[in-house]
Amino acid sequence: MMDEFFAPAIQQILKSVKKIPIVRTRSGKWVEPSNALIVPRQLLYEDEPLFTEQELKRAGINPSEYTCSAYDRGHLHSTLTRLGCQTLNANSVFSVISSTGLQFSEKPYGWLAVLFQYLFENSSFQFSRPRYLQLEDNTWTSIVISGRVYLPHSSRLQDGVDNLNLAVLHEDFYREITQNAVAEIFLTRTLNIVGLGVADIVRAIIKTHEQARLSTSLSLEASVCIKHAAYLSSHRHDIDYDGLQKLKLSFHLVDQLGEVITSPKEFIINHQIQMQSPIRLSEVAPASSFHFLNKAYSDAVMDFLQEILCIMSFPPPTEEKRIFMRRTGKKRQIKGVVVIPSPFYTELLSPEAQTSNVLLYYLADIWEGLAQTSAVGVLLSALRETCCVCEDGSLTKLPTCFLRTRQLNRFLTSGLKVLQVESPDDPKWLFLKDLGVSTEPSLEIFIEDLRRKKVEIADGDASARIDWLYKDLVLFCQGNLNDFSPLR
Repeated sequence: MMDEFFAPAIQQILKSVKKIPIVRTRSGKWVEPSNALIVPRQLLYEDEPLFTEQELKRAGINPSEYTCSAYDRGHLHSTLTRLGCQTLNANSVFSVISSTGLQFSEKPYGWLAVLFQYLFENSSFQFSRPRYLQLEDNTWTSIVISGRVYLPHSSRLQDGVDNLNLAVLHEDFYREITQNAVAEIFLTRTLNIVGLGVADIVRAIIKTHEQARLSTSLSLEASVCIKHAAYLSSHRHDIDYDGLQKLKLSFHLVDQLGEVITSPKEFIINHQIQMQSPIRLSEVAPASSFHFLNKAYSDAVMDFLQEILCIMSFPPPTEEKRIFMRRTGKKRQIKGVVVIPSPFYTELLSPEAQTSNVLLYYLADIWEGLAQTSAVGVLLSALRETCCVCEDGSLTKLPTCFLRTRQLNRFLTSGLKVLQVESPDDPKWLFLKDLGVSTEPSLEIFIEDLRRKKVEIADGDASARIDWLYKDLVLFCQGNLNDFSPLR
């Protein structure tokens, strides 16, 4: 009954008091209750509010005058609230920490730990925008800017891999913040800041190369590209299908001259040509429009790159050449395209240019794959017109040349053009038959040999020698090339 009696008077008194400057602020001023702001104890650091009154004003928070610290006792807060004082709440906190006027770099780590604890306990809003995370390069970032952020003690997993633009927390920042257990939970659980793993580094390498391909200002150094390739080779099982497709489009490789090339499609395998003194293709074709992997790549890394990037085993047999024609009586030019044999084979590796038959050795190594490619017939026609080095040092077209095989050797006289190659009986030279080279006796060469020997036979043993010759002719016609007597 008494409360009901005094209620109207109390309301009248409160209404009047709210218009009187009876609340003292931290700056020593007296203001009306509606112009004073209560700061909860959770937002105090060393008994001072986390945010200055100037920071509140810059964020548009009104009122921006804090109540005096003498009112910080909990039971007084309820009285101030009844008088009309407002309380610094989570929405206001988010507005302040999201404003450009707040410089987190000027705040001590303990201050940040208190803020993170408050944010964890008031997780009703987004935390991705504020730039309150210090990175190892001393810059400050947010989850929105950096995407994934990683713990500092895991950065050693990078194994010397550089230029990945990974967002890793500053070691001092993380150590000091995690003195507060709740603040640590906020970093690792709420912000999902985790240890840097192998899969993260693999994705970062792929993303770095993808961005470099699309950017005109971003470039990668040769040494960095070689390190990236070595890391991917060592962790190939952590590359997913999407990553493989991106690598094929944008991975940067270093060629034999140390130049960084942005497309794996421009490379061919630096094949070791099997001659008496083996030689790499790059040593005889340095001016090629194709590129070879740099020697700084280990053999294992080269094998990995050739496999996953589908580097060409050899140049294609043909290429397209643009031609321009002019119609009679008109100025208009008609542009067309013709398929020509690849100059890589017909010019760059030609025996005339190389002064050796390195072309034939290279073809012997790749012929099985080359013969299965489309348009190989165009190259075959051109190769048949190619002049190769013979044993007498001359250059002769392949269809008029002979191979000194065991079956053919007895027929090869000084007047015939014999190709200068090692181990002519090696099966790898069988492809030369496709180019018109004689690799075994023919009826024509056998008959010519008969004519030559018939002239050389002395009168005394003519009957027996001629008999042998015709027996050999019969064997040849029967296909028994291995039955020829070496004494005949």
